[in-house]
Amino acid sequence: MATYDLGRECAVCGAIIGDMNPDGVGAECRHVYYGARKVIHNQVKERAYKYYGTKARIFMPVFIEKHKDVKFRSKFKKSFYPSVVKQWEEKGFLSKKQLEICLSWLGYKIDYNTEKELLGEVHNEEKKILKTWQPTDDERDQIVKLAETYRRNLRENDS
Repeated sequence: MATYDLGRECAVCGAIIGDMNPDGVGAECRHVYYGARKVIHNQVKERAYKYYGTKARIFMPVFIEKHKDVKFRSKFKKSFYPSVVKQWEEKGFLSKKQLEICLSWLGYKIDYNTEKELLGEVHNEEKKILKTWQPTDDERDQIVKLAETYRRNLRENDS
């Protein structure tokens, strides 16, 4: 049975937590804490590029492979596809809108299970990025404040 040290409280709501709790956040607050952690993580431009670029890194090779032999009829698609492929190969980055267009085209070329698999890969990579990030003390304070706000908003919406 777990023993409880006095003074071990959830950083978000102040509830008592056990000694084995790794990050000082209670079970009820964990989902809002990790949502706030994601927001604070992505406030720094370089970290945000890495995080949001995960989807492009996983989906773009599939997109290029599925469309390489397609003969496009519309003027837009004829110019868009080569420019996106060139930009991806040279810079390794796409804008959010370019990626949305590529994903919408890809939706017609892959089946549901493949898409689900790829989205699972994206989710796992994003989780890995957030898990390896160690926030500074200031960032942790910002995370806790934001999580408190999220939790308060959830409670207000429930009543």
